[in-house]
Amino acid sequence: MLKIKIPNFIEKTFRWVDKFIERIDNHHIFLLSAAISFNILLYIIPLILVGIYIATLFLNKNSFMELISNLLFSFLPETEEAYSFVSNLLLEINNIFSVSSFVGIIGILVLLWVSSTLFSSLRSSLNVVFETKATRIFVIYKLKDILLTLVLTIFILLLTYLLPILIIISKTIINVFPEYISNLLSNLTLQGIWLALYFLFFVFIYRFIPSTRVPFKIVLIASVICTLLSEVARYGFTIYLKSFANYSKFYGTYGLIVSILIWVYYLFFIILFSAELTLYLFPKFYTKRDNVGSEV
Repeated sequence: MLKIKIPNFIEKTFRWVDKFIERIDNHHIFLLSAAISFNILLYIIPLILVGIYIATLFLNKNSFMELISNLLFSFLPETEEAYSFVSNLLLEINNIFSVSSFVGIIGILVLLWVSSTLFSSLRSSLNVVFETKATRIFVIYKLKDILLTLVLTIFILLLTYLLPILIIISKTIINVFPEYISNLLSNLTLQGIWLALYFLFFVFIYRFIPSTRVPFKIVLIASVICTLLSEVARYGFTIYLKSFANYSKFYGTYGLIVSILIWVYYLFFIILFSAELTLYLFPKFYTKRDNVGSEV
């Protein structure tokens, strides 16, 4: 009887993959991603309301509408349904501006409470990944979640001022080159700006959400992995929706909502997966002693 000898590197690879799969299975990151996705649906509506309220205080309507449009188009898969959804949403936001003071007050009150559910769910999930526990009392975490919500809202507001400036500066520099080169550089620059924003968002999550102070090397590596995987997944999911999936056939006008729900689930799975992969690849950067007396 012939014995097939498996090369050593293939055997080690299989063992490595098997142990990693066992790790993510023990941490139930598929289930945790679903829980986070559900909570973000509760969070996004009051966040938009607060954004509208703040926009009326500091911004003109057109600037805010342009920011929301750019953020959504960079986040959602590039399909006709997504463009239709964004157009309808902008129309509704335009109507909301007329009663922004009222919805802003409601949004702030609801957001400050509901956001704690999202951040609490995300914190619990990341605590599982980083194998740490929350030791502070409920009120402290509630206050921290409210603060994180305000910081995130202010960050989005700052984008409204910074993005147009960055785009204008980049176009001014790029226009020095010939047209065919400037068009290429313009697309690459815009893509680079959005990737940088993705990266900063993931740094924010890994650095400030967990109960433990995660070493900055782990934060940076996980954020880079997460940025790359999320961008690849977005393009892959776009191709899937355009070529294979037809949720509108089964769900009608709610087809886009279904695809958004699936994409949100994928995104938060990638966030947890990237943290798991980073810890598995670089265990020396994160040890149990890092958790002692370092809770934030």
